[in-house]
Amino acid sequence: MIQSFKDFLAKWEGRLLDVGHILDYLNSYPEANEIALKENLTSSAELFKIQEDWFCLHSKYKGVEKEFFKNYWVPLSPSSYDSFIDMSHPYFKVFSISFIPIEPYQYIIQDSFTSITELMFLLDSDIDVEEFNSILKEKRFKELESLLENRAKTNKM
Repeated sequence: MIQSFKDFLAKWEGRLLDVGHILDYLNSYPEANEIALKENLTSSAELFKIQEDWFCLHSKYKGVEKEFFKNYWVPLSPSSYDSFIDMSHPYFKVFSISFIPIEPYQYIIQDSFTSITELMFLLDSDIDVEEFNSILKEKRFKELESLLENRAKTNKM
């Protein structure tokens, strides 16, 4: 088990540097902040500090949070922990976290892009950002609705 941020970097620094290049690319598009994100993107200049902060927070988690969240997820925003890039995924999956505040309490991953290249291609296209965000919001709502329906069915049995 990785105990320190130094140990973490020994394993993940190469991938973290790759994420830095990805963030530089994404930050060159103002639309990137509007697509699936609510806030400003992390910059490559602050990436290592933000990742260290996330690592330290993650190390303090216990129980469900400790099991669910991963220290190799990179926060997309310096001010929130609800959208991430997964460094363990070969194509740097981009996703958001939702919390179900109904017993049994649960965190879920909702994919935004299964590959960072999907987001990059989207930024290079003539996408209507509002339309895309509306489609993504509807998809996420349906995922949550389905999850809650399945829970209701399971509880009735």
